[in-house]
Amino acid sequence: MEPPGASRGLDPTSVSNFFKAQIEANKVMQYSLLPDWRRAGRAPAHAPIDLAATIRPGLDHVQAALIAELADTVAIRASTTCRADVSKAVGKYVLVHKHEVGPIQLIALDRALAASCTS
Repeated sequence: MEPPGASRGLDPTSVSNFFKAQIEANKVMQYSLLPDWRRAGRAPAHAPIDLAATIRPGLDHVQAALIAELADTVAIRASTTCRADVSKAVGKYVLVHKHEVGPIQLIALDRALAASCTS
């Protein structure tokens, strides 16, 4: 089985690093939510979600979409200004969504995008 992104000509190490950053960002969110749920005495009320039937196919779809975006942004991500450009874009996003993005979400967003630049 070829590594994710190989069929799109992407460097396997950079793809791996990008997805590791996504996982780390997810952990930031999980680690912030779990204590809130414990303090509240319960997790949010919803029916159990089937990992094999719902979660995995959803993650596969997201992975394919992210790989497509990585392939479409190779030149941008390799530019010497990528890190500054990403920081500015995050700042603009947070400014527009300031009532929706708290400090934990900002940390997760920064962490998720940390490995998008390849230069």
